[in-house]
Amino acid sequence: MPDSIYGIAPYSFEGNERITHITFPKTLENVKEAGFWGCKNLQSISFNSKIGNIGEKAFEKCISLMSLSVDVHVLQNQAFAFCTSLQSATVLGTHYLECDTFYGCSSLTDITCPQVTSVDDGCFSDCESLQSFNFKNLRRIGERAFSNCNSLTEINLNSDTKISAHAFEDSGKIQRITLSHPDLKYESYAFSGCTALQCIEISGVCYEINDYAFIHDPNVPSCAKTIYASALSCFDIRNNTIFAYHNNGRYVCIPEGIKEIGDNVFKDCADLEDVVIAKSVSFIGWRAFWGTKWLQKQRLLSKMVIVNDILIDGETCEGDVIIPNTVKLVSGWAFANCFSLTSVTFSSNSTKIMEYAFRNCINLKQVIMDGEAYTLTGIAENPHLPILVQRIFRECLNCFKVDENGHLYECTGNIERLVLPKGIKSIGDGVFRESNLLTHIVLNDEVCSIGNSAFESCKWLVSVTGGKNVASIGKKAFRGCYVLESIELSNECDIGDKVFDRCSALQSAL
Repeated sequence: MPDSIYGIAPYSFEGNERITHITFPKTLENVKEAGFWGCKNLQSISFNSKIGNIGEKAFEKCISLMSLSVDVHVLQNQAFAFCTSLQSATVLGTHYLECDTFYGCSSLTDITCPQVTSVDDGCFSDCESLQSFNFKNLRRIGERAFSNCNSLTEINLNSDTKISAHAFEDSGKIQRITLSHPDLKYESYAFSGCTALQCIEISGVCYEINDYAFIHDPNVPSCAKTIYASALSCFDIRNNTIFAYHNNGRYVCIPEGIKEIGDNVFKDCADLEDVVIAKSVSFIGWRAFWGTKWLQKQRLLSKMVIVNDILIDGETCEGDVIIPNTVKLVSGWAFANCFSLTSVTFSSNSTKIMEYAFRNCINLKQVIMDGEAYTLTGIAENPHLPILVQRIFRECLNCFKVDENGHLYECTGNIERLVLPKGIKSIGDGVFRESNLLTHIVLNDEVCSIGNSAFESCKWLVSVTGGKNVASIGKKAFRGCYVLESIELSNECDIGDKVFDRCSALQSAL
């Protein structure tokens, strides 16, 4: 840009995808709001002199920008937010970084800003790669200023620094906090989610954190104990049991001294990808980690996810499965909805099995326990089987709600491929209506009737087999099954009104 340029007006180059490099003139005084917002191919910027102001969102979402060096008096909100390729930055001349200045700069590893004394809310939030920061000059750290900075391992703070609420929330790999003086000023949840904390140093004295009991240790200064309590405030802990998790961190460490993790504690924490579980944990409740990235990664490593001899997940298991003799506990829902499981063998008779461990394993037909093989023959319970085996088989068929006459009045599992077990003699009205996953169903040879609207609007149902003994089908039973191609029926079956209305793909009904 020529020397005649003194400023960049708001939105001047917004979204310009052709700009790759900018050299500003010495005369430049300011870049206004969103001046280069979203210039996604911008790789480098050269400022040839100190400038007065870089406005809000001036370079936000310049996702190819890799480095930055600027001497600026005022750097406004979100000036470089979501510059996801930015790896290093040098900021001179300013004492104040406004809200969200580098928010979401996930590749930023190194930042130099020697004159900065105040970092506002969200300034470095989600800077996943930020490895270090000089906190010694800071007098104020805003809310969530360094939240989710998961490459920070140590922070060194002055006693006269005011730390706002949630300032370091979910920076889950911070292991050491160093204080120049015990009189640190910090607000609620300032360190919430910093669960990997191992040492708090105060005035040159290091207090090692070996287990959860640290927060009750009479030999530890109250300042250190309250900081650690802040770190664990992401949990509800009672009697050495974690009952709930309130944050949304990517990295969590369960400290030594915790004995149990309750049901559903981390369920659906979709961002949770790394978990360290202390050896002291001897019980993990059902679906404690269901829906997390961490559990997905563990499934890739092993079909059965086992932690501290606790089998917490086997949902991807297929065929015949052998539970190792080292497993002390099978958590509830561990094999829930494992539709490909056909048999399970317990290598040890001391393995405890929690309720619903085999919920809706509809194709599990055999359990081998204490060297004896037990076979599931139908929906009716066999009183001659061991109580534990009865419970497992009952849970396998839990999705089928049947009355004493074998009438199926409800099916709770939205299952893709369904095989009706022996003992079901009729299907009630609307039982499978609008089952949006059901693609194939195999009826047993005892089914003699299908109720009104039983399969209405099952829009992905392709085939129905095993219906040779069905004597009657109620009205609209298969109405709106648009992709139904075939159904196996008796020639003498009594078919009600509009049973196959809008079944435009039906080719065979034999």
